[in-house]
Order: sequence, then C-alpha cells, then structure tokens
Amino acid sequence: GCGFGFYARYETTRDDGTKVLVIYDHHPGGIGFLHDGAGDDVYRGSMYAQGTGYFYGLGLLVDAKGNDDYEAGWYGQGAAPHFAVGVLVDGTIELFDCRFIENSSGVLSGAVASDTRANLTVEGCIFLRNEGVIGAILIRNSTGIIRNNTLHANLGGLGSIDCASAGGVVERNIITGNTRGPGLMVEHSPFFHGCNVFYDSLWPVLGTALAPDELEADPLYCDLAADDLTVGLVSPASPAYSSCGQPIGALPAICPLPVRVEEGSISRLKALF
Repeated sequence: GCGFGFYARYETTRDDGTKVLVIYDHHPGGIGFLHDGAGDDVYRGSMYAQGTGYFYGLGLLVDAKGNDDYEAGWYGQGAAPHFAVGVLVDGTIELFDCRFIENSSGVLSGAVASDTRANLTVEGCIFLRNEGVIGAILIRNSTGIIRNNTLHANLGGLGSIDCASAGGVVERNIITGNTRGPGLMVEHSPFFHGCNVFYDSLWPVLGTALAPDELEADPLYCDLAADDLTVGLVSPASPAYSSCGQPIGALPAICPLPVRVEEGSISRLKALF
C-alpha cells in the first residue's frame, strides 16, 4: 500500500575539503493500493507503511467496513513526505489519546481531515504546531465528535478546527494560538459547540457566536515554553473553575499556583535567626 519514488539526498566532501549536497531524483512517482472490504482488522506499521506516498508517489489504504485498529510509527497510514500523496479511508475513524505534532499540508488540514461521509471521533488528543488551510481538524461531508482535546499553535486561515458539515459536537477542548484565523470555524449549522476554552487566536469562533458556557481566557498552561500543555489548578479548564464544571482539554490540571516571594522577605527571615 505504498507508492515510492526514488529519492536520495546526502552530503559529501570533495578532495579539496569543500562539502557539497548530492541529490538523486531520477525516478519519481509510483502507486501502492491496499484495500480491505470487510472484517475487524488490525493494521501495524513501523515506517513507510500502509497508505504512504513518497517523492511524488501515491499510497492508499482503504478499509470499507469493520471495527479496525491502526498503529504506525513514522510516515505510516496516510502520511506523505516529499511532494507525495498518502490516503487513509475508513468509514469510522476514532482517535483516542493521540499526538499530532508539527505536521503540515498545503490542502485541507494539517493533521486530521474527514471528507468522505465518515464518522470521526477525536478525544483526549494533543495537537501542537500543525499547519494547513485548517490548522488541525477538518470535518466536511462527515459527522464528528471532537471532545477533550488540547490544541495549541495550529495555524490555519479557516481555523484550528473547521466544522463544514451539519451535525456534530465540539466540546470541552482547549483551543489556543491560531494567529492566522479563528480557533473554531463553524461553516454549517446545526453543529453543537460548548464548554470550550479559547485564547490568543485572531477570533475565538467564526461563523457563529460563543456558546454561553464557552470562555475566551488564558488556560494557564504549566510550561508552554517546554511544550507542557497541562494546566494549572486554577485554570478555567480545570473542573473546579470551568464554566461547565467538567475537565476541559486532554490533560489534567496538576501544576500548583506559583509561589510569590515578596521583596525583602528573605532578609526578614534571616533576621529571625
């Protein structure tokens, strides 16, 4: 199920000591197609496996029916490095406790796209620094449940999440840092959204208004500089402080309040001893 063109890129050193880049790209293209008609299947791949395209190649993995399980390491199951196309089609797509970090696409979504009348569920996942027309998640011609995810710095003019279908739920997510567009784009109604926390995007929501239990507020990430997207105990995403009384986002509220030491406190303490 992999379509591979031949491509080699490496650095070598000439006799005079200068370094040069050598590229061989004589055989682009190729098509690989893996199709399964029915049954509950288990797909396992390490690298460049099952529906992957490479260097102008086309790779397709199409599973028509069944309760299937997918797991891949690097460049697998719909991936497409170096100008290729990778396609994974399944009638029901369920993503739990997953990580999408620094992916990009020139079309559709930087991370996850459902555009084939599928049922998409994304829950408990982290989306960080993905980039596309839609930063992280596209739901179009499909239904979807997008719940308890944390999305930061997913850049897309049509939103970090784009709901372009009638029917679905986007709730209890933290959506921050889309400096190119809205956190959530709603193109068709009815599409329920509620109990989300938005922050630091061009707009929190576009195409509709914030729901009564949605907030535009700093989620108080524990250590954003270190890509730690857990939130503080007093975060508006923590159960104690959320507008719906439930945990929001993919990760728990665990980091404590910062301890403030006032100027002169140490010297006053030393004077006691």
